[in-house]
Amino acid sequence: MSNINNHSLDIVANNLGLEEAVEMFEYALPHISQRRDELRKHISISDWEAAGQCVHRTLSSVNLYGSDRLEELLLQVKLASTGEVEPSTLNQELSKEFDNVLQSIKQWLATHTSS
Repeated sequence: MSNINNHSLDIVANNLGLEEAVEMFEYALPHISQRRDELRKHISISDWEAAGQCVHRTLSSVNLYGSDRLEELLLQVKLASTGEVEPSTLNQELSKEFDNVLQSIKQWLATHTSS
């Protein structure tokens, strides 16, 4: 897991309080997965308008998770519509980075919640 993600998640916890941060991240997990799946679908069928709308909805929360790479990839979706980026490669990279973010959050939650 990236230290950037850990640090960003810790900052959220420091600002909100641990209990609130845990609740927020637990709530966010299925939504992050849903956005990943939604984007994969739109990109795979070259529905750039729908992909762009999904990117717009997703970008606002990306900074909370500390993944500059995910933000960069989301912005590349706009370039894919112009043919400047290979959609299948972008889809693979996006999926991988979404999975990294999900794993980071799950690991953070595991260390900050009691069993």
